[in-house]
Amino acid sequence: MYTLCTPFIERHNRLRSQFQNFTYYEKMTDPPRELVADVHWGGAVVRLLANSPYLEQADLDWREYYAEVEEDLKAARYSQHAAAFLLTLLLNVEMLMLPRLWMLLDATDKLIDAVVRSRISLATGLASPRSPDLGHLSR
Repeated sequence: MYTLCTPFIERHNRLRSQFQNFTYYEKMTDPPRELVADVHWGGAVVRLLANSPYLEQADLDWREYYAEVEEDLKAARYSQHAAAFLLTLLLNVEMLMLPRLWMLLDATDKLIDAVVRSRISLATGLASPRSPDLGHLSR
């Protein structure tokens, strides 16, 4: 593995040192930006939510879920709903440690449970994406 990575190590170290200490900020002189996709317009984010098998398996309405994400983003705060949805897109995750500030929210718990059930079904070769209740995630 190391031999395969050797050609990339020098570049990686150079880039890592350039971006090791950086902060996101928005200048007051910047024009306002629309941070969220418009549900009526469509777009990639809306299509991802609307076509998500995990939201469907969790019995969550994608429009309501989207509204929660949009509300968080408009209030410029961390969106646990967006973070949980991101996990549905990361297919190779094998272990997950939830952040210390993760709250027990019904919608995000259901979504993560649906992802876990689906991955277990795939790993064990079960045909049904709806396997028995696995309980809730804990820290």
